Amino acid sequence: QHYLAGRLHEATVAYRHAAELRPDDEGLWSTLGGLYLATGRYEAARQAFEHSIGISPTDAALSNYGELRYLEQDYAMAAELFRRALEVDDADFRIWGNLGNALRAGTGTGSQAHDAYAEAARRAEGYVSVDAANAEAPAALAGYVANLGQGDRALRLANEAWRLAPADGGGKAS
Repeated sequence: QHYLAGRLHEATVAYRHAAELRPDDEGLWSTLGGLYLATGRYEAARQAFEHSIGISPTDAALSNYGELRYLEQDYAMAAELFRRALEVDDADFRIWGNLGNALRAGTGTGSQAHDAYAEAARRAEGYVSVDAANAEAPAALAGYVANLGQGDRALRLANEAWRLAPADGGGKAS
């Protein structure tokens, strides 16, 4: 409830307490790591993600840990963590896109990003066709196709996403 109300500090305290009560619950540790990441507490996030992964390496914990490593500009490790997350569950288009971002930013791996973005786009297209009212998938898809060199399509998708979610910065991309 704290998280949903935007009270991240209180949510973090509550999840830390829950993780202490259930130290073998990888989901609690993964979520705690996500909260630490969202509040900029990177070292605490690292410890929580590593604890979660030590219990059971879920796609969520691996992917979120990959996000942390990406933010720290450790692109090779981020790519490795995203690949491991995809080994657990390869359905989430966002993880494919994150892999593309890490590969594009990494040294000597930029040429590998195309395949990850293409897979992210393919999977995101499925979401766009199923849930036409959700802005997240077309917004992400816009980024993927932009990275694939499809600028006009990216612009159309971005405009569609903004139309669907005007409270999140609606308007028109130019």
